[in-house]
Amino acid sequence: MELFNEPIIQKKTLSDIIKNDNVMTNTTMVGGTFNGGKITIGSGNNIFTANKDGIFLGSSSFSTAPFSVNMLGDVIANSIIITGGSLDGTTTIGGRLCSTVAEAIDANGHFIDDRFDTDSKTILSDFTFGTSGALQIGTYESGVSGDIRISPNGILGRNKDGDTTFSINGTTGDATFGGTLVAASGTFGTVTAGILSGVEISGSTITGGTIIANNLQRNDFHWFTLFESLDGYSKTFIGSGTFNLGYTYFTATTGATSGDNCILTKELPNSFSDFTWNKDRNFKVGVAPVAGGAGLNTYLVTGDATSSNEKIGFYFSGVDSSTYKLYAISADGTAITSIEIGTYNYNAERTLEAKFVSGEKIDFYVDGALEETITVGLPSGTSNAQKLLYLNHATSTNEAQIINVSYLDFWQEN
Repeated sequence: MELFNEPIIQKKTLSDIIKNDNVMTNTTMVGGTFNGGKITIGSGNNIFTANKDGIFLGSSSFSTAPFSVNMLGDVIANSIIITGGSLDGTTTIGGRLCSTVAEAIDANGHFIDDRFDTDSKTILSDFTFGTSGALQIGTYESGVSGDIRISPNGILGRNKDGDTTFSINGTTGDATFGGTLVAASGTFGTVTAGILSGVEISGSTITGGTIIANNLQRNDFHWFTLFESLDGYSKTFIGSGTFNLGYTYFTATTGATSGDNCILTKELPNSFSDFTWNKDRNFKVGVAPVAGGAGLNTYLVTGDATSSNEKIGFYFSGVDSSTYKLYAISADGTAITSIEIGTYNYNAERTLEAKFVSGEKIDFYVDGALEETITVGLPSGTSNAQKLLYLNHATSTNEAQIINVSYLDFWQEN
């Protein structure tokens, strides 16, 4: 309708409506362009908004909205499902490049790199745990299943009953096995218990337990005697003296004059060159000097007891009617090395042992306890090495001296 050629209702463009901050309600708009302003759908936090910051929903503020897209295309969403499409290598997930994640995880979701493959369940190279790192294999459940634990302390295995089936101490290297240890061959230090059975066993020391073998051969020389007889021994007396055999001891008794001497030796021919000071040997005796006063003057050795000839063993020197002094003895053919071990009472049996490590030392034991060690003046070569036992029992006073010897145990490596 026109009045005086002018429209009664003034025509306005969509741009005019937006610029004048007018609001359209319940209106369908087709085509056109928005320039400035914002679009909102809903109210409160249940709202969708598009403005100069971008688009966002779930909050009246862009900065706190659970979902938003800014003008650079950066998306923030509490959760998102992407169907199709791809992420390029420069995109990050949790601070990691997508290219790094793609290299570590294959198309089947398995983690694979040059050290670890979860698809084949394989560790491909060395792994290092921290100072307190540990690895547990299996889960222990009483009566159902056991487990294995590996840590800096060692390795421990348990069965379903909670019993330790094997352990290896990470500090000392000590190993304990509750079952059977099977190997074609092996080298052991000290085996202290259990049963050893197999084709070949070699080691430094095997003590205790049971050794089962079809054929057990010694590669050493071992002589043990309870002095059941003195046949085959050399017996010499200077002055007067006697040797007597009893059911518990072999007894040597000097005469009652100073200088009286009883000498008992056991040796092999000089040509028997297998005996040498260049090999380890042990000399062990059970002995009990009987009350004889200060005149006790006795050598009990392997080697030659006279002068500075080669020997290792013990020397007894009387102190008074109730005590004597015991010495550790070694001689290299030119000089004697002597160390006092201690003072002991007569009439008490002692177990004396000299352990000779060729070229290194002699350890001297009394009743199983290490008392002294000699490292100088050690015998070497073959001179007097074939003399397995040399007892030189003398008195330096006008009193008879008595000594009881219950057994002798001699060993030399071959």
